This record gives sequence, C-alpha cells and structure tokens, in this order.
Amino acid sequence: MKNFTDILAIVAVVGGVVAAVASYAKALSEVKMGQLIVYKDWGDFLRASAWIVIGPFGAFYAFGGENIPSRVLGAISLVAGIISFWWTCAGAFRYNCGSRRGLALFARFAVTLLCFFAIGEVSEKFGKYKRGELGVVRGVLIPVLIFAWVFRELIRPMIGLQYYHAWRLMRE
Repeated sequence: MKNFTDILAIVAVVGGVVAAVASYAKALSEVKMGQLIVYKDWGDFLRASAWIVIGPFGAFYAFGGENIPSRVLGAISLVAGIISFWWTCAGAFRYNCGSRRGLALFARFAVTLLCFFAIGEVSEKFGKYKRGELGVVRGVLIPVLIFAWVFRELIRPMIGLQYYHAWRLMRE
C-alpha cells in the first residue's frame, strides 16, 4: 500500500506543477493581450514581494531572538511582512475584476516566487564559482543568461501597464 501512496503523491506533485505552468502561461498571455494587470509598476512589485524575505526574517527574530532589540526588530519586520502579504492579495483585487482576480492573485505569487528562486539559483551558482567548484561558464555566464531570459520573458511583462495601455488605445 505504501507504493500506491507514493505513486499518488508523485501524481499530485506532477499535476500541481502542470497546473501551475498552465495557469502562469494563461496569465502571461492575458497580460500580453492587455486584459490582466498583475503588478501596476515596480513599486507595487517591490511592496507586494517583500513578504517573502522580511516575513520569515521577522518571524525568526520575533519568536527566537535572544534579546529585546532583536525581538522588537523581528516583530516590526513580521508586521511589515504581513502588510506586504496583504498588499499582494489586495492588488489582485484592486486592479482586476471578475474571474481575472484569481488568476492575477496566482500570477502575483508565481512572479514573486519565480523571481526569488531565480535570484537564489544565480546566487548559489556564483557562490560555487567563488569557491572554485565551477568554472566561469557554468558558474557565472550560463546562470546569468538563464536569469536574464527568465526575467525578460516571464517576469518583466507582468510588471507595469504597458500592455494594458496599448490594449485600451486599440479599443478606443
């Protein structure tokens, strides 16, 4: 029976990944058609994405800090992380209407996670290069080129109103 449970878990994970990729592709196509707004501008992106870093940092220091100043800093960071998370959720509803709100909310989380993981991967490869484990090509050049492509094709189109304004001008 354990083997069947493992197979179900793998199927669930693969299904989740396929659903996430399909939803991201749909969101990206709707953004490029001017029908969906994910992030209004870069400030909105930074405010809405800060939770992924400052939330866990704040929780760690608020509940595990060894002295009062670190706990206070942790509590402030935790509150800022909660506000940033709220900004993430509220932005999807603020800029879109109807069924597009759910897609925008998913896209906001996906863009934040994609950016966070892409920067983490580049940082990890660069660290291996600095320690001498990887050469220049595999340690710096390839990760930076992949990050540049991911940023240009998958992250940057989701930030800003350039497609929405073009779509509105075509409709008028």
